Amino acid sequence: MNPSTQDSQPDASVLLLIDLQQAIDHPSWGVRNNPGAEAEVAALLAYWRARNWPVWHVRHDSTRPHSHYRPEQAGHDFKPGLGPLSTEVLIPKQTNNAFIGTDLDARLKATGHRKLVVAGVITNNSVEATVRMAGNLGYDTYLVADACFTFGRTDWNGQARSADEVHAMSLANLNGEYCTVVTSKSLLAGLTQAMAIPSTPVDMPARHEVTPRRLNATEAEAHLDDLADVLIDCVEGGASVSFMLPLARDKAEAFWRGVAESVSRNERVLLIAEDADGEILGTVQLVTAQPDNQPHRADIAKMLVHRKARRRGIAQQLMKAVEQEALKAGKTVLVLDTVTGGDAERLYQREGWLRAGEVPKYALMPNGELCGTTFYYKHL
Repeated sequence: MNPSTQDSQPDASVLLLIDLQQAIDHPSWGVRNNPGAEAEVAALLAYWRARNWPVWHVRHDSTRPHSHYRPEQAGHDFKPGLGPLSTEVLIPKQTNNAFIGTDLDARLKATGHRKLVVAGVITNNSVEATVRMAGNLGYDTYLVADACFTFGRTDWNGQARSADEVHAMSLANLNGEYCTVVTSKSLLAGLTQAMAIPSTPVDMPARHEVTPRRLNATEAEAHLDDLADVLIDCVEGGASVSFMLPLARDKAEAFWRGVAESVSRNERVLLIAEDADGEILGTVQLVTAQPDNQPHRADIAKMLVHRKARRRGIAQQLMKAVEQEALKAGKTVLVLDTVTGGDAERLYQREGWLRAGEVPKYALMPNGELCGTTFYYKHL
C-alpha cells in the first residue's frame, strides 16, 4: 500500500499500532492486564482520523506452522474496529520488531516523519522491541501505557509475575532511554490544549517537568552543595568521571568551586537541570577555552544525572541545551569521551554523535577497575 494523503503533514506524529490482531485473544496466552486497552486504542484512532493525521498499522505475519498469527488463520485478522482503513499504511512483519525485515524506517524517512506514538501488543515483546529500535534510530517516540497490554510470565528465578508486573517493568526499561511513556488521557489532553492556543505548535506534551538552564559563576558558587550531591551520587553509582571511591564531600565541592572559577573566566559554560522545586538533578559543561588553532571547537564534559532521576530523559534535554549554548558561542565542532559500552553511548548515538574511536584501558572505574574510553564528535 502506498503512503496515504495523510502523509503530506510531515510534522504530524505517526500513530503506530502494533499487532492488534485476533490471535492475541487466544486463551493460550494466559491472563492479561489492561482490559480497557482496546478502548484506549479506539480513542486514539478516532482522534487521529478526525484530524487526518497519519495512522500506520503493523501486522504480524508469522511463519511458524502453529502460530495463531499465521496468515489465512482467523487469528491473523485485525481486532474489530482496530484495523486499517484503505487510506492507512500497513506494515507486514515476521519478527517481533517492526523495523526488522520491513520498510518501516525507509517509509518514515521518505515521508519526513520523526515522531511516533506507539500502542499495541504485547508490551514486553513486539512493542518493546519496536520502541527500542525507534529510540536507537533517533525517532522521538511516545508509548501509550494504557493502550498496550501483556500477559503474566514466570521470571528467570522461577517466580510467577503478574501481567501488571511484566507490563510495568517493560515500561520502566523503555521510559527515558528509548521513549517517553504517557497515558492516553494525558496525551490527548496535551494535544487538545496545544491546538487550542494559536501561538503554540501542535506537538506532544512536554517530556518532563525538568528545565535545563545556565548558571553564572555566582550561581554556581551558591549551588556547590547541590552540585556536589550529584557528583558524589554518580561516582557512588559507578560512573567513571575522574574520581575514585570514596569521594569526600570537600573534594567534590572543591571540584565545583574550580568549575565556578572557570565559568567566571569565560572558559566554560555550566548547565544544570532542575525540577519545579529547584532541585538540581543533572548537569553538563561546555568547555569553550581551546587552543588558538581550534576556535571553532568545544568539549562536552561531566554529563551527570542523579540516579534517582534516571530514565526521565534529563540527559537528552541537557545535551540539546548544551548544543544550543555551543552554537551561541560560535562552536561548530564538539568532542566528548565516555566509558566504552556504557549507557551513555546509546544516548550520544541517538543524538547524532559520531564514534571516532576507542582507547582500551584508558581510565579507571571508581572501584579501581580499568575501562576503555570511546571518543565521539558532532558537527553542528
